[in-house]
Amino acid sequence: MSVYTNIALQLWSVHEDAERDLPGTLRRLKDAGINGFEHFKVTDYTREEFAALMKEYDMQTPSIHLGYELLVEHWREYCEYLLPLGLKRFVMPGYHVHNEEEYAWFTDGFRKLGENIRAAGADLLYHNHIVEFTDCVKDGKPYWVRMAEDFPDIGFQVDCYWATMGGYKVLDLLERYPEQIRSLHIKNGKGEHESCDIDKGIIDFKPILARAEELGIDWTVLEYESDPSTAYGFCENAVKYIHGLK
Repeated sequence: MSVYTNIALQLWSVHEDAERDLPGTLRRLKDAGINGFEHFKVTDYTREEFAALMKEYDMQTPSIHLGYELLVEHWREYCEYLLPLGLKRFVMPGYHVHNEEEYAWFTDGFRKLGENIRAAGADLLYHNHIVEFTDCVKDGKPYWVRMAEDFPDIGFQVDCYWATMGGYKVLDLLERYPEQIRSLHIKNGKGEHESCDIDKGIIDFKPILARAEELGIDWTVLEYESDPSTAYGFCENAVKYIHGLK
């Protein structure tokens, strides 16, 4: 397993296509060199139908992106549906807390949820946006740093672009929290929200992917927040670039 060969796309990048025609979307991604996807919903397919679809397009789904409330209410059903298909990680997108009380409430609930999901055979990771690196709830430390230092049992999927935009270097985070960072969202930009090709923005991914490989991170998960019609070209360029780094 290698970040240079296991390249997935966060399927939200092309969510309208995926919701309208998931088989056709997977076909286009496969043609672009993608061999996995991070889903954003539990599909209307039966588990057997979904397994057949992944087999047909030789795709894996190492992780799924689901909101906190959905996970709290339905994690058992999601585990039953997804773990037999090879899912390894549930990823919860950023949850903005505003004060110490909210921080205590959220981290307590998130850790308990993580314990339950680990007992079922998967992992639960927290995915940052920018506020986790800019907003402080106590002691002048950003929310993400507080979580990482207060709770070594919390795992993370680092969104490299938003961490960088928040003033933190991804390489430094990998050095400081190598056991807790278990996944990376790879996207790039030029200082704005809109994405660009991963070799054209403010982040140099060559040393980041090299360190991720050394740490045993097993998938590169691409994300694209720009015109969805150009996402497939983005994927093709990203795959060529990443393969060239190996």
